[in-house]
Amino acid sequence: MTAFDFSALSNYYTAKSQLRLAGSVAAARPPAAAAVSVAPWSQKAADPVSISRLSDALTATSFVDTGDSAFNKLGVEQDHKKLFALYKGLSRLQALAARASQTSTPAAELSGLNRRVQAGLTEIKSFLSDKAFDELTLLMGPRTSTTDSALKIARPPTKYAGPAIVGGASSNVIPGLTGSEVFTASVVKAGATIGVTMDMSAVTGDLSVDNVVSYMNVQMEAAGVTTRFTRSIFEGKTASDPKRFGIAVQTVASERVSLSAAGTMPAIYAASVAGSGAAQNGQLIKLTDEGAGVASKFNSKIAPASGVTDVKATAVDSNGNVYAVGSTTGDLGSGLVQGDQDVYLRKYDSAGQLVWSRLLGAAASATGLALATDSNGNVAIAGKVTGRLTTTAIGGGDDTFVTKYDSEGRELFTRQIAPALNDQANALAFGADGSLYVAGQTKSALSASVTHGGGNDAYLMKLTSTGSLDWARQFGGTGDDRASALAIDGNGDVVLGTVEAGEAKVRKLLSSGGTSAAVWEVSLGAIGEGQVSSLAVADGAVYVAGATDNADLTAGGAASIVAAHG
Repeated sequence: MTAFDFSALSNYYTAKSQLRLAGSVAAARPPAAAAVSVAPWSQKAADPVSISRLSDALTATSFVDTGDSAFNKLGVEQDHKKLFALYKGLSRLQALAARASQTSTPAAELSGLNRRVQAGLTEIKSFLSDKAFDELTLLMGPRTSTTDSALKIARPPTKYAGPAIVGGASSNVIPGLTGSEVFTASVVKAGATIGVTMDMSAVTGDLSVDNVVSYMNVQMEAAGVTTRFTRSIFEGKTASDPKRFGIAVQTVASERVSLSAAGTMPAIYAASVAGSGAAQNGQLIKLTDEGAGVASKFNSKIAPASGVTDVKATAVDSNGNVYAVGSTTGDLGSGLVQGDQDVYLRKYDSAGQLVWSRLLGAAASATGLALATDSNGNVAIAGKVTGRLTTTAIGGGDDTFVTKYDSEGRELFTRQIAPALNDQANALAFGADGSLYVAGQTKSALSASVTHGGGNDAYLMKLTSTGSLDWARQFGGTGDDRASALAIDGNGDVVLGTVEAGEAKVRKLLSSGGTSAAVWEVSLGAIGEGQVSSLAVADGAVYVAGATDNADLTAGGAASIVAAHG
């Protein structure tokens, strides 16, 4: 017997009716009386196998008739007409199915009932395929109490495994430890933070993994927390390779743990692309100064199961976490790629462990090009997208986008800047007040308040902390120009790097408005096919990095060129 679930239709009708009633009550002046539309299911219930219902189901010209005089009245909402017509159509199918399920129904009648049911199902499916309801989607299929999504969100792990730090045996001394190291394990529990001091000079015996773990667990137990440290084992790649050992943190869902130290070793994070063609993948490398040389602390591959990735920018937050942004054509384990290429954002801790990963994309293609963090743990990414990331985007070709996340990877806003022609963001920086400065290039005016010079214009825009446009301005003449680097100085003003008709320029602009003249401007001269890649401000000086075809950059007042272009 075929069964039909009418609860979705009746619940939708009830919700819409209550919403309309609430709107009428809240209005300053009551609206004109609307026609009363009595839901078919509100009328006196009828036996599904009654002769009258069966006759109607067998002889009705159409199963779904929005022109039915019972509800096709002036003032009845269009959604109600469609809803009631659909209900009556399903009711007719119900009457046919009920008749077919009766044991007294002659076998010769079943084939005719089946043809009628199939014709009704075809008509109803066709009706649903081209009729849209306001905030209601109807799906064909059996009624279920649960369903599985193709997108799986993993539960945050309760065990964190650090890297291998000693080889051979866990009783061996950990290289590099002197016994003078002191750090703090901060445990957030029931809204309070418990600080547990770990002093390596208090460890009994050698500074081995076993002894250090034992000492730290005594400290954690004395502090009244459940989190414990454990030994991690890393098997060798071959039978002849010795095992290696590290230290892991085993916590519980009610506690969050972080480690910090007053003195840390400076590090450099380098992002690059390894391989080529179908084997191209991004990678993030951490390098530290060991005095006599440079040591690589980790090398994290950014590689999908299938497809390629690149990496365009990295940034470090105030807690030592490092972020990487780029583009991928394959799933990185954090969602499904929406188009040909999506933007990824990945957060790592200082030991190279992945904290979380996000994908952002549209139906066509998206490219991540810039990245910035603020003092509150927020992170923003920018680049270009073909297709819509937001429902309000109406541009053409490539559009600039900016997306902001909090420290947990929750999206705070996405803004898609969409003028008529191609544009993209190349650089990004946070202001002290949480505002965002975006630099890039555009082939048309970004807003009615700016003028397009021709070709590609360099642009700079300021967004508020919630993503609203504060101001925008464009630079350049009739040739191709682009803004590709920016930095915020100690006063909160912007230092912008551009290439305008092949000439590299650096200028300082006030953050207070988008129309004031530059505080100062310096030309670095022609750089050919080169670029201004990055800017930094420190101790009142501006540092510029990039590439040039010109052997002489003294146009900016440089005293000398240390290594001229060959």
